[in-house]
Amino acid sequence: MPDMCRDFSRFIYPSGRKPSPAALKYQSPEDYMNEEQLDSLAPEIPMQLPLFLTNDLIIFPGVLSPIIDQENDATQLFKEVLTTENKLLTVALKKPGKEPGERVEEPYPIGCVALVLKMARVPDGSIRLLLQGLGRVKIKNIEQSPTGVKVVSMAHVKPVRAKGIRVEALARNLKEEFSEIIDKAQQLPAEMKVALININDPGALADFITSNLNIKPDERQEILSAVDVEERLAKVSKLVTKELQIIRLGSQIQSEVSATIEKNQREYFLREQLKAIRRELGEDQENTDITELMERLDELDAPEKVKETAEKEIERLKRMNPAAADYNVSRNYIDWILDLPWNESSEDRIEIAIAKRILNRDHYGLNDVKERILEYLAVRKLKPEGRGSILCFVGPPGVGKTSIGKSIASAMGRKFVRMSLGGMRDEAEIRGHRRTYIGALPGRIIQN
Repeated sequence: MPDMCRDFSRFIYPSGRKPSPAALKYQSPEDYMNEEQLDSLAPEIPMQLPLFLTNDLIIFPGVLSPIIDQENDATQLFKEVLTTENKLLTVALKKPGKEPGERVEEPYPIGCVALVLKMARVPDGSIRLLLQGLGRVKIKNIEQSPTGVKVVSMAHVKPVRAKGIRVEALARNLKEEFSEIIDKAQQLPAEMKVALININDPGALADFITSNLNIKPDERQEILSAVDVEERLAKVSKLVTKELQIIRLGSQIQSEVSATIEKNQREYFLREQLKAIRRELGEDQENTDITELMERLDELDAPEKVKETAEKEIERLKRMNPAAADYNVSRNYIDWILDLPWNESSEDRIEIAIAKRILNRDHYGLNDVKERILEYLAVRKLKPEGRGSILCFVGPPGVGKTSIGKSIASAMGRKFVRMSLGGMRDEAEIRGHRRTYIGALPGRIIQN
């Protein structure tokens, strides 16, 4: 049969109509059969059917399942199906083969009888089937038919029905949780909710949900093998709860990622708008100044606290209008911070003999003063970690107060700075003015 394509839709549905193409994705409530209807078909099922082995596909009673198979002989299987009223037995293997086409013949003891609604062979040699699960059966014996197709003797498995508050609670909880999964899972169509709501049989509900869950084949087989309906509902409930937690966590992660991306995109868009506005207002030079200040800050060798203060001030400067009065005050403050030699210092050269020679060279007399200076240098040499002392020279103009200071600096190898405080009335000129004052400057010590 090179063009084998056969429609076996003689199966009578409760709605009296054939399954539509949409049945490949979900099952309408009218086409779905509950366990009581499936049990009524048990006498019509032959006790010997052709065996259809699958690696990872589990068929459930009452569920439509499209299958693509590349390993079974389509022609012989087609002939056998015609002799068994379009029915076959689907059974999953415990261990799939390691190589393509190689099977390890260890089928599970529980399988599902299926009605073949459609069978077609495509040019690549595989066969496509549309199956309707009819009921659970237990394998008794596997034989080889004259045509080479495996046939199996089996016994119908009647579900152990259970009623009560616990069964009702499990069923309701399953419907609620799986309904949420349908809402959040993109691969499940929204129309599946209609079928879910209209399934009132607890066992059929468990089978329907399991057939649409993203779970492992051995977990599906465990549900298929659960004859007790209450036990089946409890197992499916655990699987659904786990799947729902995974989906919720995935949605949360996706939301966090989306929020981060949206925030970054919004900031980028606003910054680009701000750049365009500044270009229109002729404030483009400000960006150049900020960039220059940031580069100078990166190169600055200063304590971390100083760099943090400067960075905050630069960020504040970014948000200020260049025409504002505080702009220049803030800019000058930043410039002073960046210009100061924070970690630059000279090393003291303390040699008492050299210091004595320099003092005697530059000044005649002043023996008491020279001795006091040499004492200070000696203490400094013995205890370099001690705090520096302040020397105060008192005397009328011209007696050598400034020159003795120069000699001390020369003896210690330090740079000499002279600040004249004559006539100074405001101490702010020494310690500096507050930044809030217009034209505020640091004190004389910092300036020098």
